[in-house]
Amino acid sequence: MNGKPEVVRPFSSRNPPNSARQNDMYAARNQMNAIKNSREPITIDEIISLKREKQNLTQERYILKAKIARFSDATKRPNPPNRNIQIANSLEKQVKTLEQLVAAKKQEIADLIYSDRAALVTELQEESKMLHLESNRLKKLKQDTEAELKKLSLELEEACEKYSPQVLNRQGKAIRGVEKEIEMQKARNDKIQKKIDDAIKAQEEQKLQEKHENLQKQIDSLKQKIRQEQNEINGLDRQMRELQENHTNEILEYQSRL
Repeated sequence: MNGKPEVVRPFSSRNPPNSARQNDMYAARNQMNAIKNSREPITIDEIISLKREKQNLTQERYILKAKIARFSDATKRPNPPNRNIQIANSLEKQVKTLEQLVAAKKQEIADLIYSDRAALVTELQEESKMLHLESNRLKKLKQDTEAELKKLSLELEEACEKYSPQVLNRQGKAIRGVEKEIEMQKARNDKIQKKIDDAIKAQEEQKLQEKHENLQKQIDSLKQKIRQEQNEINGLDRQMRELQENHTNEILEYQSRL
């Protein structure tokens, strides 16, 4: 052992201290520290121990990603603001734990750089970079989550103000006022329509009256013409009778002379 304080892995509280997985992690870490302090040539078993430590870190990273995915799904659901704050605080603690792990791994890598075993820890360096990037991504996710939480809180406040009983009561009164105005306007429209219908009816009756008067005038004119023609016929009849009488008288007078 090198006497350095041991860094607790993220989410390690999910496993009991005496779990087989955590015992393997501690054993691998102790063995890696022993390899660093040893002056003997590195063996295959030691390389396997380093790889096992890498696999443990990889598994922890997958666990962290799964946790983040669940958190992302949770932020999409309409959780109460207090629940979102608790999730954000939990994520902040996990980020700090991960930062401690990254710092510890950086120190381990720095110790190995000055030894003749630096080539064996290249993969650990890459893993540390990935953990550092993951830490930055978690920070960004936390910031985005806090911004989204603030936005949702504001929207909730606006919704509460928009749909408060006072606002709904005012809107109800306004709607009833508009409905009353619509009914009044409808009544006015009905009156106007009745006036229009009456005017159209009166106009049609006037047209019929005018047609009747014109027709009566035509009838009177025809009657007048008929009377005139009848008078002319009567005059011709009188003339015919007079001619006949004159002719008869002339014949009688002529016969009397004979």
